[in-house]
Amino acid sequence: MKKYISIILSILCILSLVGCEKNDTYKIKIIIPAGSTEEFVYSDEEISPTGNNITISSGEGLEDTEVILKTVEVKEENVYEPTYLTHGMPVKMDVEKGAWFKIGVSVQNETDTDKTVHVEVGGVEVRIANKAEVTFQATILETKDTYYLVEPVEDSQELKSADKITVSMKNLDPSLEPEVGDIIEIAYNGEIAESYPAQITEVYSIKVVKEAEQWELIPMVMVNGELYIDTGHESTVEAHCGVLDGEITSEVDGSEKPTKDNQSNFGTGYGYQYGSQEGIIEINMNEKWWVFATEKVLASSELMIDPVAVVSIQNVFTGENANITENEDIRTISNLLCGDAWNTEGTTDCLSNIEITINEETYKYHSDCGTFNDNVNQNYLSLDDETKTVVNAIFAEYISLTATEVPAE
Repeated sequence: MKKYISIILSILCILSLVGCEKNDTYKIKIIIPAGSTEEFVYSDEEISPTGNNITISSGEGLEDTEVILKTVEVKEENVYEPTYLTHGMPVKMDVEKGAWFKIGVSVQNETDTDKTVHVEVGGVEVRIANKAEVTFQATILETKDTYYLVEPVEDSQELKSADKITVSMKNLDPSLEPEVGDIIEIAYNGEIAESYPAQITEVYSIKVVKEAEQWELIPMVMVNGELYIDTGHESTVEAHCGVLDGEITSEVDGSEKPTKDNQSNFGTGYGYQYGSQEGIIEINMNEKWWVFATEKVLASSELMIDPVAVVSIQNVFTGENANITENEDIRTISNLLCGDAWNTEGTTDCLSNIEITINEETYKYHSDCGTFNDNVNQNYLSLDDETKTVVNAIFAEYISLTATEVPAE
């Protein structure tokens, strides 16, 4: 009788030891959604290593592929690289003891039904994620050392909370380097701290869904600390008087804005002159003059493309003076004075009753004989009767043509 009792007690002891042994190997299910082309798909279950390493084996439905750990809760900033998993050949991975991870496999699914695969993981505890996982997409506005400043995309629930949110870089895939303008998808616990900008601190994952498009910027140049932007308009003045006011001497890439004086994003070696109004310059490119304007001028709708020169006139005897304001009149006078019909044999002894200033250069004119004198360059320009009549009619709209006989200058 004692013999039987001894046997029974031994059996009970063995059974009790087996029942008390901790099971630390689990079969983890991963569902690959229909049509999925994601690089990695992750488990809903989360694993926590009971030591400093774990063992992963292929399970039911899983072919040879890469496997990776995605951090959920960690204390150490470690990078977990993908590991290739072959059926029947378990792999051992060094991990942070006590941290929590999701396990992912590189499996795509081109079918129209979900696919289930399994991995077996040893040396872990398992839990079902008890935190709600919410995802949304946002555009990166700024990147900082530890967070992104983002703007949720249109129609997202998060945009109703705030138009700017800081998002912790926690659990960012180390192989990704999102940039300003990229659209990223953020998985988090659904909690947004009420501040401005709002804050999301519990982030499960971040991935780039659309990279910012690299557009070439509109042509622009910086002159005297101001950015001048191409208006797309060609100058209508046939000739430009005087010397150049400057030249473009350096350049940046076409996708960048100039930051230094005489720097453009479209090339170097182009000369320019100041236009007829503040905030306008004209640049000579490919034998044509192109109008550039500051953002202020463009935004204020004050852009006057048609003249490029300020033309002022004065009757030297009566003292009357005025600026010519009609665009057509300015073009007529500018084209005459900036043309190549000047006689270079000196000035004439014609009386001058009108003084004209254009682009800071001054000319004398006698309305009776229709002759311009350029005393600085010792040139003169004689008009035919028809042209003289046109010029005198223009001047007479602004000042009188009174002429007093005085000795020739």
